[in-house]
Amino acid sequence: MRDQSRIREGGEHCQRCDTDAALAAVFFRNIAGRISVEARERLCIDSGHRRCAFHFALLVVFCTLLMLGTAAQAAVPGVPGYYSTNAPYIPLGPTNTYVSPMALCEASKAGFEKANTPEWKWRIDQCIVGGRGYVISGSYKGGPYNSTYYYEVRQIEDRYCPPNANRLNGQCVCDASYAEHESACVVKVDVSRLGPPPPSCSNPGRGNPIFPMLGTKREELETGITAGALALKLAYDTTPATPIPVGSSRPAEPKPAVLGRLWSSSMHRKVLIQAIGRGALVARGDGRTMSFSGDATGVFTPKADTGDRLLSINGGYRYVDSAARALESYDGSGNLMAIHWADGRELTLAYSTSSTPAATAPGPGYLIAAQDGHGRAIGFSYSASGLLTAILDARGQSLNVSYDSAGNLSGIRWADGKSRVFHYENATHPWALTGITDERGVRYATFGYDSAGRAISTEHAGGVNRFATSYTSPPQVVVSEVYDSAAQVLYRYHDWQGPQGTSMTGPRGESVAMSSVTIHGKNYLTSQSQPAGSGCAASSSAMSYDVNGNLASWDDFSGSRNCYVSDLARNLQIVKVEGLTSAAACSSVTGTGASLPAGSRKSSTEWHPDWQLPVRLAEPGKLTTYVYNGQADPTAGNAVASCAPAAALLPDGKPIAVLCKQVEQATTDADGSQGLAAPLRSGVASQENKWTYNARGQVLTHDGPRTDVSDVTSYAYYADTTSEHTKGDLQSVTNAAGHVTSYTIYDAEGRLKRSIAPNGIVTDVTYTPRGWVSSVTTAAGSATPRTTTYTHEADGQPSSVILPDGTTMSYSYDGARRLTGITDGAGNAVTYTLDSAGNRIGEQYKNPTGSLARGITRIYDFLGRLMTTSGGAR
Repeated sequence: MRDQSRIREGGEHCQRCDTDAALAAVFFRNIAGRISVEARERLCIDSGHRRCAFHFALLVVFCTLLMLGTAAQAAVPGVPGYYSTNAPYIPLGPTNTYVSPMALCEASKAGFEKANTPEWKWRIDQCIVGGRGYVISGSYKGGPYNSTYYYEVRQIEDRYCPPNANRLNGQCVCDASYAEHESACVVKVDVSRLGPPPPSCSNPGRGNPIFPMLGTKREELETGITAGALALKLAYDTTPATPIPVGSSRPAEPKPAVLGRLWSSSMHRKVLIQAIGRGALVARGDGRTMSFSGDATGVFTPKADTGDRLLSINGGYRYVDSAARALESYDGSGNLMAIHWADGRELTLAYSTSSTPAATAPGPGYLIAAQDGHGRAIGFSYSASGLLTAILDARGQSLNVSYDSAGNLSGIRWADGKSRVFHYENATHPWALTGITDERGVRYATFGYDSAGRAISTEHAGGVNRFATSYTSPPQVVVSEVYDSAAQVLYRYHDWQGPQGTSMTGPRGESVAMSSVTIHGKNYLTSQSQPAGSGCAASSSAMSYDVNGNLASWDDFSGSRNCYVSDLARNLQIVKVEGLTSAAACSSVTGTGASLPAGSRKSSTEWHPDWQLPVRLAEPGKLTTYVYNGQADPTAGNAVASCAPAAALLPDGKPIAVLCKQVEQATTDADGSQGLAAPLRSGVASQENKWTYNARGQVLTHDGPRTDVSDVTSYAYYADTTSEHTKGDLQSVTNAAGHVTSYTIYDAEGRLKRSIAPNGIVTDVTYTPRGWVSSVTTAAGSATPRTTTYTHEADGQPSSVILPDGTTMSYSYDGARRLTGITDGAGNAVTYTLDSAGNRIGEQYKNPTGSLARGITRIYDFLGRLMTTSGGAR
């Protein structure tokens, strides 16, 4: 019931409060409009100190807070919410709800106390909820007021946000790392299977590659810079921009965005651990992302189609790259800290801190240096926005990177001042790489996309080497959800859906039909047609795969079949049978000891337990055994081989995996059908090679196969670093006869500049700023030095050669970088005419006077096979 005396007491002040509310309504139309007359009365009555302007200030603050929270996107249902229609010191309106009337009451109580000033102090004694409202009672310190106030509570259809959600734009939105499931916000884990299989027969790229099975474009850029065993490459891949179903969200992107959205660097790798350790995404530095599921205790399980592993180690993570034979160490934030290769090479990486100069990095956590095990280092610097702007090689030369207004990588300027330009001219898809202008200033490549952003064409200057793709139904990304009720985790799988009716038109106008199958979310080529050629009818090839996506069979265009068996635990090929007819069943020929049809042959492989290194390879008539450091040697009674220092260990504590011994033995197995159990041929000596290594995995000695004489070659390395060499550079090689070749000078990047042969002849080599050989001088420093000089086109192709006797050869190219002519110093010249596929269809030889001395004409069929040749000397 309303307190009439309090209303009358405050009536003289309500006109002022109405004015304040009106001002609030002008400033906050949507919010102040919800304040009822009764609420304005309460606002005025309950002030006690007659200062309604203060209430208006509170309204401004509260309403401003409301307006700041209007950037939501997707809603999640919650529980009914409650709000007060007339409480002055808490936010008003249905967008500020509380889970219960008591929570609302406590918020109102807290609001009263927070609003206290030195002149106006309320002490709130109790908060009582009952009926459709709640009561606050308290006293005014220093004044006559000791009052109890009643506030109405209203339940509204708007929702109070459930756990792990926040209210935005009037709706409840799940926090990052959570997703809506059955009206609750649960942990979400993205499982991205969109990374393409490596380019191969199962995922063929065409031309300057586009990938018809995926509708993607890839571009790889060699920088010419290497650290450790890792070449610094930049890669562009449109996979992250592939269209997704309406209403779906893209998977999390672990890739450091230092080159923009779609470019990657081979040295910028990252581990992203998803919510509560239930999943992990690993950016591999080439545009691929590897997904792992987790059990929330630090144990991660890979997808079935990969042999890579992710382990939790000492507060960080270790990634095992099976193909590269490397252990990658990451810190707790997922930054790559070191790479140790199985053969002993290593690379350490350093990141910016809060004290790093702003000219190098805008803040902490940016990769700023990479150094190999011998001390050679390269550096990186970034713009204020965090984009990579410069790469410093070991010689101190800078490769500069630039970007367009959309943040796309638009140019590379090399140490010699030449630039390569990348174009993004598609207004609909501003991220789409549409062309490349090379260092010669020539528009070398052009790429096309459909309306959805799929790459559908590629060509080089002049329209040559053009491939174009069309689909009846293009490849799609599909997103599916699986809820693990036991773990309370929602897994969101991002998979490919294969295209239908795929047709590829090639450079000669030939049309090729393709079909595919989807395995573990990836598209694999299953068949491809071939047009008729000279003397052969149109045909097709076919491929099949095992459950993990490993190649199981391949039928070529001639009808010959190859069969394959892979170890499904590691996805490594262990059996290959070639030369079968298309009618042969693979299961009948790949088993151990299975007989083979005439003309076919089998090879069998056993692998190192940790690495993609063959241990035994059985082929027709031959068995090759590879013995690695720390592994049993079956040719020596299974004794553990040791050819490197005992201290040469990898981060997992295992010995470096370098080859100690290779033994080749003849067998009686003529077609390889008996595999690794093939009997050895008696009376035939084996061929054996042996090696030893230092702690860095560098070869110290090689003992060749001869047993009648010593055939040991020895290698020595520099133990220090000077201006002419770096620790670990090869210093000398001594052959079995005791002859020594010395290597005395290197540049800062490890390129050999001077060597001395056993007979004392000195050879000097010079390089361009980009590392291309510019001259080779033998007998350097003698009275009769002989120098060969090389020049290069701006893009690196040979331009001319000047031999020691002064003879010259010059080379010319078309806009597509294809060789079109050669001229010698005497004026003799040959000109090549090429078709759109690069075949030489014409050659013209001219003498120094310009007269045609010889002409040749060639005709090729649709398959690129030579059909006829005509012409000759004039």
